[in-house]
Amino acid sequence: MCDNSASSSSSSSPPSGVTASEVRSFLSENSVEKRFFIKWMGYRANHMAHAAVALHRLGADSGHFHRYMREVAMPRLESRDGPTRRAEGEAEGVEDLGKLVGKGTAYYRVCEDLTKGEVVAVTV
Repeated sequence: MCDNSASSSSSSSPPSGVTASEVRSFLSENSVEKRFFIKWMGYRANHMAHAAVALHRLGADSGHFHRYMREVAMPRLESRDGPTRRAEGEAEGVEDLGKLVGKGTAYYRVCEDLTKGEVVAVTV
């Protein structure tokens, strides 16, 4: 017969994964609305959110989650006033925002106009 008493008393529980609340808080503090530009070198900044959700669902512990975000994801992003935004501009002079649909430009201008209620309809 096997005696499992020694192994069961010495087993330790695995580290708990990063919590959903911790992921939401991180993403809220590091969002494209507050901190980073929507794009980075032509790519969308939402890749950081994708990585955050994937790490959470894979059960990454809190330390690994924050280390990955700090050392891999965040250094690849630009500030809201970084070179990509300055190069793209905000589509000055464009009155019909429908002309911007699918162009991947003027994200913050469209958001600001929507917030102010200045966009009644977008024609496509």
